[in-house]
Amino acid sequence: MTLEQRVEALEFKVEFPEKNGLSFTMNKDLAMKFIQRIGSNVSVNIGSKTLANIPYSEELTTDFTLEGYNQRAKEHAQNVVVKIIEAAQKQAAHKMNITNDEVKIVDKCGSIRVSLGPLW
Repeated sequence: MTLEQRVEALEFKVEFPEKNGLSFTMNKDLAMKFIQRIGSNVSVNIGSKTLANIPYSEELTTDFTLEGYNQRAKEHAQNVVVKIIEAAQKQAAHKMNITNDEVKIVDKCGSIRVSLGPLW
């Protein structure tokens, strides 16, 4: 099972977006442009357990649709989870002294290297 398939097995629930910010930019001719942002949390669940709440926000535009927002928020949360899992795998591999193509097993008598093929 690939990492993406494992992440897809999780449930991502997007909360209803609310206004969460207002900013403005100023052009060279001193014209001001106001920018409204909306956002919400995306709950990452396994069954009835919530693993994480990942915040997502974006600029509110005239072509905004709730369906599009939900899709982008879910994709954002999936990408965050993938990055967290990849970082955890690399850190665990580093702590176990794993390189891209081998594992070093250390016991009381010394160490042995076992070839596994590429891990990532």
